Amino acid sequence: MGWGNSEELTRWAGRITTDGRLAGANLYLRGRSLLSPTNHDGSPVEVNEIDNRVLEQDTQAFAWQCETVRNKSTLHPQTDAVVAEIEGGPDTVVNVTVNGRTHTASIAQLLDGGVTWHVKPWHSEAVKIHAAVPDSAYEMVLEAEDEGSGGMDVYHAEFAQKNGQWAFVSPIYAGL
Repeated sequence: MGWGNSEELTRWAGRITTDGRLAGANLYLRGRSLLSPTNHDGSPVEVNEIDNRVLEQDTQAFAWQCETVRNKSTLHPQTDAVVAEIEGGPDTVVNVTVNGRTHTASIAQLLDGGVTWHVKPWHSEAVKIHAAVPDSAYEMVLEAEDEGSGGMDVYHAEFAQKNGQWAFVSPIYAGL
């Protein structure tokens, strides 16, 4: 949720429901993009008074409210997000309501792609529901056995993702 061209805060009220199980949901929020706010540069004194909060959270629903500000440029992302983990099969239904507009889709449809909409015509605040990602695409299990050297051993791991990005495990020190 976010983007737009308004100088004022945009308030978002959202709710996710499912006939599956909502295993968890997290808000990822951004504040105003100001390096060092002061009164003399026109920054409001209450620069961080942005009303973001979770309103409801259980295994069937997650509701929140948040506020976003416009992007200064394409290099200043000012969007807020919710990441939800939903357990269910391809026919499990997910309802996402943001500011009174509801999008309903099955997990199979969300695996196939996401959806976006603007609050008003062109150059306004927008909502994006990203394509779903199955847990098999981001989880892995690795087992290793080492007899050790009798002293200090150091283990390091690097993982290449299918999208070309890399994940690293900080060194693990094991020893007597």
